[in-house]
Amino acid sequence: MLADWNCNLDYFEFAGDANCRCASEDSDSTDCSQSGNQADDTNLNIYSIANAPYELLAAGKSCNAGNNGWKGSGSSLSACRDLVLADPDCVSDYFILAPGDQNCRCASSLSANVDCSQPGNWQDDSAVNLYYIIK
Repeated sequence: MLADWNCNLDYFEFAGDANCRCASEDSDSTDCSQSGNQADDTNLNIYSIANAPYELLAAGKSCNAGNNGWKGSGSSLSACRDLVLADPDCVSDYFILAPGDQNCRCASSLSANVDCSQPGNWQDDSAVNLYYIIK
């Protein structure tokens, strides 16, 4: 599920035959932990993803820190996180991923040092998502 760019990264569903799927799409803000948002299905269980090394901070937003150079396409969100962490010119707390072509980049360079946790530093960009790196 973590490698699927369209999945919401909070929950997934697992079936008795060992199949799994997204519990909801990334663009969907449904809280799957609430019983009112769960449908009866004896074949599926809903699981929380609590150990991802990153979390979605803002969908359709980038950090207003200038162009920090694309790192190339990662094979997963974790690979993008690793590319950013390996770059000594990146602030290592955030990264930006374009789900369409899976390209990633630093959210802020060390020289710009923009605090990407602040919504006032975000800008609309429907082609990317802003992620927080959990250390």
